[in-house]
Amino acid sequence: TDLAILLSTEGKIIDLPNQAMPRALKRKKATIQGEQVMVGSSSGLIRTELGRGSYAVVVLLSSHDKGNDEVIAVKAQSPIDCLAWEYVVMRRLHTRLESSKHHPSPFPSPLSFVSLDDGALLGMTAASNNGRNLVDLVNLYRSAEGGQVPELIALHYTARMLHHIEMLHWKGNILHCDVKPDNWVMMDSKHAFEGCKDYINASDLMLVDFGRAVDLRSATSNEMNPLDVVLTGQATTD
Repeated sequence: TDLAILLSTEGKIIDLPNQAMPRALKRKKATIQGEQVMVGSSSGLIRTELGRGSYAVVVLLSSHDKGNDEVIAVKAQSPIDCLAWEYVVMRRLHTRLESSKHHPSPFPSPLSFVSLDDGALLGMTAASNNGRNLVDLVNLYRSAEGGQVPELIALHYTARMLHHIEMLHWKGNILHCDVKPDNWVMMDSKHAFEGCKDYINASDLMLVDFGRAVDLRSATSNEMNPLDVVLTGQATTD
């Protein structure tokens, strides 16, 4: 079975308590392009590494079939920790924003979840094929241009961030709780503005990593506005 196709099936949840996390996804160093990943009887190929944190790595997974262009972002986390909650809160957000005409979504669409003996895999849509974020953008201008990001570009991305956060709060009723430059991934212009070839590459942003998110609707009664909720304790710190 092709792993990329399997994980691209929306709403797919698989429990494999006797299956360990693939070794290629547990390494502390960068994953190898073209390396095979096996989960049960299914396999796929790592096209590139999109991002890496203390406990998780995100890779772009492709099909073995050269005639199949199916690619999917896969977040592998060991131990499982908050990855199951991330899948749940992203599903809720996706449902609440279905009526929105914003295309593509500034948030990843959750597709599948695989629970393993020592971790889990989360399949979702990818913002791009390279995973570049706002930190990479700043570093690019520092190294290539020897200076700061131009003011107009900074204003553009600031406006996009504010727009997406407003959508997340007012329409999704979700607090992200971990907004930072490396969680804003740049989307290719061909995805962000279909048919508009005059736009620069990466002209929109996608907010990723919802593992610490708070669902405001679950913290309120039916009569209460979710945005009126008062948080205390660790949620306030976040």
